[in-house]
Formats: sequence, C-alpha cells, structure tokens
Amino acid sequence: MPSTLGIVQHTESFAEALKDLAEEAGIDRVEVVEGPDGVSEMSLDGLVVSVGGSEDVAPGLIRELVPRTSAPVVVVGADADHHLAAALVREGARELYVLPQDVGMLRGWLEERAERAREAESSAALRRAEAQQYAFDGIIGDSPGLKQALARVARIIPRDGVTVLITGETGTGKELVAQALHYNGPRGAGPFVEVNCAALPASLLEAELFGYEKGAFTDARTAKPGLFEAA
Repeated sequence: MPSTLGIVQHTESFAEALKDLAEEAGIDRVEVVEGPDGVSEMSLDGLVVSVGGSEDVAPGLIRELVPRTSAPVVVVGADADHHLAAALVREGARELYVLPQDVGMLRGWLEERAERAREAESSAALRRAEAQQYAFDGIIGDSPGLKQALARVARIIPRDGVTVLITGETGTGKELVAQALHYNGPRGAGPFVEVNCAALPASLLEAELFGYEKGAFTDARTAKPGLFEAA
C-alpha cells in the first residue's frame, strides 16, 4: 500500500507546502482530514496537525484525534512555548515542530514514516509468501500419528488466543507444524517469531523478551523492542 499522510486544521498554503515536503521525503499520498471523525475512517502512516493561530485549542484536538488512529500524531505550529509542548505530549502527540526553524526535523520524521510504510509493505508481502509456503500441503507424511496431529491442528486453527504445545523427537516437523498453525490462523498476517530460549543467557533474558528504552542501562543508546512486542 502507498504511504499516506493526513493533515488536520490546515490552511491551503500550508497543505500545499506540506504536500511538497512530504513528496520530497518519499510519502506517496497526502490526504486532507476533516476533523476527528474523518481520521477514524482512514488508514494513515502519520498525521500532522497544524495549530497556527489556534494553540489554545490544540491539546483538546489532540485528545480527540489520538484514540481514533493508530498513526503517530505530530503538531506543527509557530509557538515554541514549552507549556504547550508539554500539554500536547500529555495528550498523545509525538512531537511539536515549530516552523520554519524545525522544517529539517519535520522532513526527517516524514522520511521515517515513508520508510516504515515501505518496510511494512515488504513484510506483508513476505508473510503472504510464507503463508503459501507453510500451508498444510507442504507437510509431507502418511503416518497415522502425523495425520492425527494435523487433524488436531486443523481444529485449533480457527481459534484465536490458544496456547499450543507441540512435542516430538528432533526432525519430526514440529517447526513446520507451528508455522502452518500460525500462518493459516487468525494471526497469520502477523510475524512468526522464533525464540531459542536455551540460547538466551539469564542476564539478557528480560531485555530480549521485553525490550528496553534508550538510556535504560549504560550501553542502551537506542530503544529496542522486545520479542514479545515483535510478535
């Protein structure tokens, strides 16, 4: 899908300028959004709210917008007041860009959203290919035990939120069954994350599974999502 950016509370001149900047940053499409109700009806990769001349109503607008979209919301204005910035962040805005001095930072954010959209589309294509690769007809075998196991898996597949333990000797196809179960189930559009728990040192277990934020410990120079979040 093309990367799509939404604009709220815009002037015509600002919308045109942002469209040009977004195009330079690699965004495929810019859509004008008519208030909070319009946001909930759109699939967006990012949402820019212009508060030029209306800073006093900006926090309330952000409060209405954020629950209606999964896209990150940033605010563009002409006021660098730290009280406004704090209020916007409390309501869920990711950033406040003050123009024209922050135009470079805004462009960087747009480039990041375009790259994230391309990565998501690439991942979706890969998952579709994996779903086809790991279909049940890719599991070869005629033994009664395998047929019985696959029949059980087929009954489980439509059910969401079920924990499944697959046991068997090495080389009997446990991973193939797990992949078929995942890619043919309700969560097949999501990633299949393999974890070798025996290879995780106790000192790194929490960081690998749950991730960490920038500055959480000495060498944490950037935030890292955990395996649970990745799944």
